[in-house]
Amino acid sequence: ALPAAEAVQLFKKIAPPQGPEVTDQAIEDLLSKLYFHALLIELVAKAVASAGLGFGELQEMIETQFIYHDTLREEIISTGRHGDSLPDQAKRANIEDYIRLIFNQVHGLNDKSKDILRCMALLPLATPIGREDLKKHLAIWNIEDIAHALTMLVERGWIDKEQAAGQKPKYKMHPLIADVVIQHLEVNAAFAEAYTKRVAYLIYYDRINPEHNLFEINKFKALAERLSDLFWGENRAEFSDLMDNLGNLEENFGFYHKAAVYKERALYIAESVFDQNHATVAACQSNLANVYSELGRYDEAAELMETAMKNVLVNFTQDHPNVAVIQSNLAVVYRLLGRYDEAAELLEAALKSDLKNFGKDHPNVAVSQSNLANVYWSLGRYAEAAELLETALNSDLKNFGKDHPSVANRQGNLAAVYIEIDRKPEARVLLQAAYQNLLKNFGPAHPHTINIQRWFPLAE
Repeated sequence: ALPAAEAVQLFKKIAPPQGPEVTDQAIEDLLSKLYFHALLIELVAKAVASAGLGFGELQEMIETQFIYHDTLREEIISTGRHGDSLPDQAKRANIEDYIRLIFNQVHGLNDKSKDILRCMALLPLATPIGREDLKKHLAIWNIEDIAHALTMLVERGWIDKEQAAGQKPKYKMHPLIADVVIQHLEVNAAFAEAYTKRVAYLIYYDRINPEHNLFEINKFKALAERLSDLFWGENRAEFSDLMDNLGNLEENFGFYHKAAVYKERALYIAESVFDQNHATVAACQSNLANVYSELGRYDEAAELMETAMKNVLVNFTQDHPNVAVIQSNLAVVYRLLGRYDEAAELLEAALKSDLKNFGKDHPNVAVSQSNLANVYWSLGRYAEAAELLETALNSDLKNFGKDHPSVANRQGNLAAVYIEIDRKPEARVLLQAAYQNLLKNFGPAHPHTINIQRWFPLAE
């Protein structure tokens, strides 16, 4: 809200009054009905200027069609996103009614303009988007030749344009406008289906894929979070993928509680839209179990992973790569539960399968080698553990380079084995390299970085 005098000046700047009867007091009286809300004043003034409305017409529209219209006065839109207090929420709801009034009765937007608004309402609201990126976004719906419509939307205040000196323009939408667009232009999950699939693909991170960069992929997370906010309650296959991939990002950054929330939602959706034995259900069960394991919820993790194992064996043969993934994940949980012999048996089978399917230099093989080495370490089979981890570390260095987080993980595990067999100087070198890696990738306060530091005294 603006002070009354500033509100009047803003209105007059955009829509200079015509005629001596339009006094500052008359304008102030009108704007008081708009709560002196800066955005709303700008919209009303631009609507007046664009549509050629007289001041009297605007007064009549607001007073007879909204302020004193019983039906509209009783119709309160609950937003829940624009204020903590009930009075503030009610005020925001009325402002949205005003914007809707302008939207329906003044602007007369064409179809392309409406389509642009619908698509932009799906984007993160706090981050402006450049014209070229906006074109790519709109291309998902085959919306082209946007220059004229975009200019018109900016002129009328539906989209904000920002342009620093010497920079190309960027565009964004005010949250209040986005809410109205979503409510009244049918911006629903079906409309967003293709875009949701695209965003799910953009945020998919596979830690064993050398071409995947966690930090580059994480730049797209805000797109997924916006869709999550809008369509959290939707039970559709594409949202299961989106939630699972969002949870995967959080997991890889060590935010396990947030990861669990997303992955629980992903599993719920998958169980709602697929058969019980569907491969997607098994994958979601396994992925959620991994997070539960990180949170110390080992019994729940084991139960989920065992169910996933049964499901995956319904869909694939014993030597299929998907089976090896579940075997490896279940073995990790068994190790944490102290069921070392069962874990070793599963991992030996998984490693054999991975070697057969991928060859000795594949990242999947390094994961199985590392997991099996950890079990051998727990069983006191240190020499075998060291050999496996050395092989896995060399493979990861070759596939990912020395600065990848997976390399730090292998270095830390190998250092732990070296400490047990009294090769402490080598362990110190590995721990220092792992620490520098994690410091660079995650910073000093991250759980991964702190955990590596705990090993330093043991290597002295």
